[in-house]
Amino acid sequence: IVSRATMGTEAKKAIFDVSDRDAWKVGSKVMVHYQKEGWRAWREATVTNVNKKDELECKDEKEVTVTLHRYEQGLLRPLAAKPFHLQLIERSWPALEKTLKHPFLEDLLDGTLSLDKFQFFIIQDTLYLNAFGACLKVLSERATACGDEPAHLFLLDRALSIIEVEKDMQRSFMKLWNNEKDFKASKLTPNGLLYTSYITSVCATGPFHEGLAAVLPCFWVYAYVGQRLYERSKTEEFKDVQRRSEYQDWIEQYGGEGFCERVARMVYLTDRVVAKKLGGKAEDSATEVMHEHWHKGVQMEYMFWDAAYKKQKWPC
Repeated sequence: IVSRATMGTEAKKAIFDVSDRDAWKVGSKVMVHYQKEGWRAWREATVTNVNKKDELECKDEKEVTVTLHRYEQGLLRPLAAKPFHLQLIERSWPALEKTLKHPFLEDLLDGTLSLDKFQFFIIQDTLYLNAFGACLKVLSERATACGDEPAHLFLLDRALSIIEVEKDMQRSFMKLWNNEKDFKASKLTPNGLLYTSYITSVCATGPFHEGLAAVLPCFWVYAYVGQRLYERSKTEEFKDVQRRSEYQDWIEQYGGEGFCERVARMVYLTDRVVAKKLGGKAEDSATEVMHEHWHKGVQMEYMFWDAAYKKQKWPC
């Protein structure tokens, strides 16, 4: 799962499993994501050189030279077929593109988003993360029951980091706005409650692999949106936009390498479970259910931003 690859001489991080160092040989096949072409773009490449700096030089099917750089705590293995997460993304691509064009995100980028809508979103997101963190803890326990200790440790670490990193940013916003009383009095919107109830139910009652598929959209969609907004914010069209510092902080938080690297590890975990536990069969009933959970999550991510933009209320 090369979620960050380099084209030409540009240096960006890719991820591979250090324990598989001996498996990387000239002639090995890998699947490469091209960030410049969007997260959906991928091509098969052949390893042409493995150097002492733990860098892989590859040449893809269009004869483009690609250099993959080791990430210290990364997780990547040579792949012979399209990774499962790319199958998920391709099937939900129209919904992902529609999400990126939502007026909440467009206004966030060009600086015209009204502060009250962003405040509403931050409060709702904080409430959502309480349930999301609980889901990750449940999945970490499920991973232990499945004998998957690396998955247990990662999911538990991610659950704790939600409190330490993302909620810290949100608390700093609320302190700046002096609206902590508003937060304490707030409840999830209908769309927010639908989303948290859905992932909670899947994680609590379904098998481990289904839980992974249910929570993956929150990881991946935020990284996708964050990176695309961050990249666009540096273009000629938006580089001189004067947006609020909170908006810029949010874009940098989710478009930054730290968050995207954690997402890449979650993506790898999902692919590994499919490959090892389910035999990597893309069309069997188990993976089809994972597709359904993933796609519903992508749709509910859109609905979550939509609820914030409209400041959704309960009808009665």
